[in-house]
Amino acid sequence: IEAVAEEEIEEESEDAPEPTASPTISPTDEPDSPVIENQADPAEIIAENMVPVPPAPKPTSKPKKTTKASSIDCSDLSEDERADAIREQLSAITDLTVMDNDMSPQGRAYDWITYFDPAQLCPGGKNEHLLNQRYILATLYFSTRGDEWFTCYMSDPNCEMNSISVSEFRPVVGGVGGAQGSKAWLSGDEAGSECNWFGVDCNAGIYVQNLELPNNGLAGRLPNEITALPKLDILGLEENQLIGPIPNGWKDGLYRVRLQDNILSGPMPVFPPSMLSIELGNNRLSGPIGTAVTNLPNLKKLNLQENRFTGPIPASLGALTQIKEIRLHGNKFGGAVPGDVCVLRMHNFDFKKLSVDCKEVQCECCVPECPWNGR
Repeated sequence: IEAVAEEEIEEESEDAPEPTASPTISPTDEPDSPVIENQADPAEIIAENMVPVPPAPKPTSKPKKTTKASSIDCSDLSEDERADAIREQLSAITDLTVMDNDMSPQGRAYDWITYFDPAQLCPGGKNEHLLNQRYILATLYFSTRGDEWFTCYMSDPNCEMNSISVSEFRPVVGGVGGAQGSKAWLSGDEAGSECNWFGVDCNAGIYVQNLELPNNGLAGRLPNEITALPKLDILGLEENQLIGPIPNGWKDGLYRVRLQDNILSGPMPVFPPSMLSIELGNNRLSGPIGTAVTNLPNLKKLNLQENRFTGPIPASLGALTQIKEIRLHGNKFGGAVPGDVCVLRMHNFDFKKLSVDCKEVQCECCVPECPWNGR
């Protein structure tokens, strides 16, 4: 039995930190998706149909650089010297044993950025983050079968038209809205042109700030490299077919994650203290959540419904003094809601939603939610 409060929560975007560039914030209060029984396992279907794509052969001659490619001059480097320098720089992000595998998403991203990227960036220098973030985004592309995305895959001729169409239907929140970039992925012959890729938004320093690709056909695993984006504020990859675990190692400054409605599995990751909203509902995440919710002083929304989490509901939830909404129903929690959580709800009038499975979890502060018989 789902416990749902009578009052809805106001959008927390007004409390979000002031970004350096206007981010696009998608709505976060979406209805819970129903659980569908007796269907084929989507994760198994994806795994069965994922066929490794052999890497494209390396060109025999170095691609011609444009004058717009980079502010760093690497004209003194041979093709092999440049490739080795890029490999050394990216080794700080990806283990070389993984990158040297031409069949891995990381190996394919390295080959692309070294030999086929029209920007032909040079390694090193004060703007080395531009090469790093371009590589990270390319790794995400290859890891989630980018050539099969619904829109703005590499060389998509309808990318700009489709991205404008998407932005028209994305509601405005807090004065901003719409898709960020409108160009196809893996395009652009200038340093920083990845900021124009669909769903990508950068700040004034040309660092990726928002990455939002909801319902765009991403199928595969989230690469660990994505956590190396140093200025990422918002990650919105909900309503896709992402599988496997959610990486750990997110940088402080990330404040909103939307990964609900995927096929993600494994334990709940540890997010940084800067988080305002964590939405992981309707996945296959499992295990206890105690260690993952212990240091989130600014958190306002925690949606973990319809997963496979187990164990007791941790008392550390009572330390979330800014919380407005906690959804825990549809899991395998047991025991009782800790007294500290009930005390917090009694004193925090903004804490208006607390949902648990009332037959399995005793809750003295979930009234009037728990008496509800069904959703």
